Amino acid sequence: MSNRCCNDTCRGQRLSHEVKILIRLGHPNVVALLGTAFVFGEERVIVLPWYKNGTVVTYAQTRSVSCRLCLICAGMGYLHNLEPPVVHGDLKGENILVDDDGHAVISDFGLSNEILDTAQNTVGGSLRWIAPELLFDVDREGEDKGGCENLTPSNASDVWAFGCTVYEILIGRLPYHSRQFDWAIIQDIMRGVGPLRPDDMLIHESIELSSLLEACWSLQPCDRPTMAEIAPRLSDVTL
Repeated sequence: MSNRCCNDTCRGQRLSHEVKILIRLGHPNVVALLGTAFVFGEERVIVLPWYKNGTVVTYAQTRSVSCRLCLICAGMGYLHNLEPPVVHGDLKGENILVDDDGHAVISDFGLSNEILDTAQNTVGGSLRWIAPELLFDVDREGEDKGGCENLTPSNASDVWAFGCTVYEILIGRLPYHSRQFDWAIIQDIMRGVGPLRPDDMLIHESIELSSLLEACWSLQPCDRPTMAEIAPRLSDVTL
């Protein structure tokens, strides 16, 4: 099979998987599936609403973002509370859009998985937002497991990415923006160094916010708060 055929097959599988996930969802802070269509009668695509305000990162540059962080949290809490829960797997600023009313809408579920769907035991996402347990096959004591159990995205890995996304929105720069190379980012993550930098004063000035983000970036997944636990703490944050 040619590379093009392989790529077309992979795209088709990812699209079908994303449609399967989106059909289940219905929440004001999660993108709505309008349907699918064929472009030029050949390539199948997903049809979603058009969000003229763009991504939350761009939108937040000139507007208050506190309430939008709570809306993102609400959308993620909805996903994690479904039966079975839906893990986003690639949460970051560019995958969060803003509707006409200024509300945050979570999108791009191509890497999502239902927690009980073992067929989706794959690692995706973007390095600057990815949790440490998805980088190395280690258990909670740091020992090599020799398997792939920890490589499955989870609610806890979404929480790590949520913290990185909050950082990205508030600071207006990518997580680990001082690091140019992937290996340097990986070294920081595995040493327990989160994205927060000494000069990120907007976050440091809020004890509630800084402590919340540090909790989201706990090295052990079991030590991270759930989205339900994050929601009331985030609502108490003033910026």
